[in-house]
Amino acid sequence: MQTPLADAAQAAVSASRDPELLRLSNRRERLGLGAFGAFIVLYLVSFIFLVINGYADAAAKTLRYAITFGTLSAVTYVLTMPATKGYGSGPQPSAMQRPLKPAHFIGLAVCFVAIVATGWLQTRFDPGISGAQLVSLQSLVHFGVTAFGIEVVLVFATLHALGVPSRVLGLGRWAKGSKRVAVAWIGLALVYVMIDAVTGKTRIANTLGLVARNVFQNGFSEEFLFRGALLSRLRVFVRLEWALLAQAFAFGAWHYGTDVRSAGGNLLVAIAFMITVQSVFGYALGFLAVRTRSIAGSSAFHALADATSII
Repeated sequence: MQTPLADAAQAAVSASRDPELLRLSNRRERLGLGAFGAFIVLYLVSFIFLVINGYADAAAKTLRYAITFGTLSAVTYVLTMPATKGYGSGPQPSAMQRPLKPAHFIGLAVCFVAIVATGWLQTRFDPGISGAQLVSLQSLVHFGVTAFGIEVVLVFATLHALGVPSRVLGLGRWAKGSKRVAVAWIGLALVYVMIDAVTGKTRIANTLGLVARNVFQNGFSEEFLFRGALLSRLRVFVRLEWALLAQAFAFGAWHYGTDVRSAGGNLLVAIAFMITVQSVFGYALGFLAVRTRSIAGSSAFHALADATSII
């Protein structure tokens, strides 16, 4: 019986012998290199659109987000380099390299069903809950348990039944250098917690309430769904670079209702916010999860970040 490694090697040999497969393989390589460039272009277009339409202050904040997460991503890349020196990146699994099975489509479909369901549910709950209400039983049920049940329990159970290993979903051991990466990301979030408390932007009770809620909803649940389940399922169909881009836009679209409210109902401005804020955040956390081979660091940072003014 052939192993996945043997299958990949055989696919590589077949591609080298078949001019058509080699041509398509080279095309995928060029597309992969262009994914980040496509993201930068979309960000710049959205940024300029916000400035032109009178949202210069908001655009300036999104630029701060981009610089912050770009810097953290660069630090992540440098600190995790020892974990990637022993092997080449190699070709990403794709439909052309191995036959797609019904399980691949079912896994991806379950992820999208969970995204649509929880996206709809969050629009039904009151976004203005704050203070002591955040740690109430009602809030934990609405914002925590329900999301956890759909985004984690349902999705994990389905993918596990389909034979997807836990480590592929970001639940394995960290890569070498990941602990230092976690210190950098979580350390920055804690700095913002202290700054917000000192400057009076929020009370400690509010921050603790948000973190308690975020551990269930925004932290682990969203990271498992987007950076664990969705990202890993997308990598079956496309290269890593495009999978990162797709999950980032899916994450942004998931917050579209919030962006519409922030934009006062202006749909185009909401799309610009979606790309320059949540998609940037999702792309950076996706990169963090890929480089550390775990969603532990991104989950902790996400829970803290959503409770501060960092985003």
